[in-house]
Amino acid sequence: KEFYNNPKFNNLSHLKQDALTQNTALYVKGYIAPELLWEYGGAIPVYKSANDIKDLSKFGLITQEKLDSLLLNRFKTILKQRIDLNYMVKKSGKGNNRLITSFYLLEKKRDSLN
Repeated sequence: KEFYNNPKFNNLSHLKQDALTQNTALYVKGYIAPELLWEYGGAIPVYKSANDIKDLSKFGLITQEKLDSLLLNRFKTILKQRIDLNYMVKKSGKGNNRLITSFYLLEKKRDSLN
């Protein structure tokens, strides 16, 4: 009876409005489940290389991967948020890892501004 009460549930639908309000670019790196894109409400540009972010002082990144050394060297993590679209708790046997991802808000480090 408690299977539909996942305390870790966290939708990403707010990210679209947050990105618009804060005038912050948002990218996705690697796999993203179609259900997550549906909840977001549209397409998200794919992060392919450092060229995508070279002129940005701050941006958001959705990924299931660990941040690579290039990102860690040039950017500091302002916010890390777990996105979990599983409505059911893991012990129900219905949890799906592909519906879990991370959102990072990254800001260029001072020594990387040039």
